Amino acid sequence: TDIISVSATDADDGDFGDVTYKIASVSVQETDSDPLTWFTITPKGGVIRNLVKLDRERTPDINLVVQAIDGGVPPNGPHIATAAVTINLIDENDNIPWFSDKFVETSV
Repeated sequence: TDIISVSATDADDGDFGDVTYKIASVSVQETDSDPLTWFTITPKGGVIRNLVKLDRERTPDINLVVQAIDGGVPPNGPHIATAAVTINLIDENDNIPWFSDKFVETSV
């Protein structure tokens, strides 16, 4: 699912101004897996997509650091800019109600 699109510009001409995107890091409160594998970004378009089902009850906030890398070559490049992307998950009705006791008895 497409989540958001990021965009950076570079004022240089030609290949030096060509920008590609990369997810540098992903941080979450707690997880049993590598959250860097949860997302992908299109290198030329900057579209961030999730690769796994996200669940607000498990991970309400996700923080990414995205890099924009120009087409420069050493010694004057490439140049890298970073941006922070915060994803706040909204709740959906994905849990069923449950009783703490399966059997309840009373006398009247």
